[in-house]
Amino acid sequence: MDPERGGRTDRPGVPPAPFGICLGGGAALVVAATCLAAALFPASAPLARLLVVAVVVGGFAAVVPNPRVDVAVTLLGFLCFSGFLLDRYGELHWHTGHSGGYLLLLAAATVLGAALGAVRRALAGRRARFVAPLSG
Repeated sequence: MDPERGGRTDRPGVPPAPFGICLGGGAALVVAATCLAAALFPASAPLARLLVVAVVVGGFAAVVPNPRVDVAVTLLGFLCFSGFLLDRYGELHWHTGHSGGYLLLLAAATVLGAALGAVRRALAGRRARFVAPLSG
């Protein structure tokens, strides 16, 4: 597996996903999470809304082994949360005392998701090395 090239190079004949494709998929997931959070929780519960976006951003980081894409999707998640879930009509404002914490929570979810994804990929690689000789 070559995380520098952004994907699964261990599958023969399947090239890794390019940066733009991964970023577009992550952006679509962030928009869907923003819509879901707005539908599930009232405007008076910003932390619950942020949790929905954080779970999606962390899950995306666990699946996509490209740190540049993960950081870009995290920033998109913060912008969508700040513009549509915290404020209204897509207006971006920096809320002193709160916005830094919101961004830090999304970054922590991204780091946790990326770490869990790396562990999952490492364990899958180990399992494949032990199972392949037995099945041949």
